Amino acid sequence: MAARQRDAPFRQAPDWRTRLRRRISWSLLIKFLALLALWALFPFLMPYKTDPASSLSVWDASSSHLTLFIMLICVLIFMPIVLVCTAWVFRVLRGKMNIWGQSKNSQE
Repeated sequence: MAARQRDAPFRQAPDWRTRLRRRISWSLLIKFLALLALWALFPFLMPYKTDPASSLSVWDASSSHLTLFIMLICVLIFMPIVLVCTAWVFRVLRGKMNIWGQSKNSQE
């Protein structure tokens, strides 16, 4: 009985399944609360208390079709360029450093 009381404050850390389950549960709760807040405010993005006619709604905040089309074209052109540059940098710099910021070839 004395050994049990002595070991009581030192609980074993939960295994990876429990930690993963907790993390998923918390993330789902946060997403649910965010969706609930958006549903409660719809269609207003920024409600105005004293004059509801001055509130910013979803339709007032949206861009025109021309602007959205231009943004789509820009994304289709520049996203592959950014991805190729990022892949090239990762390929060039792979294996050069460890997690402590030291070169793998250093003999310190």
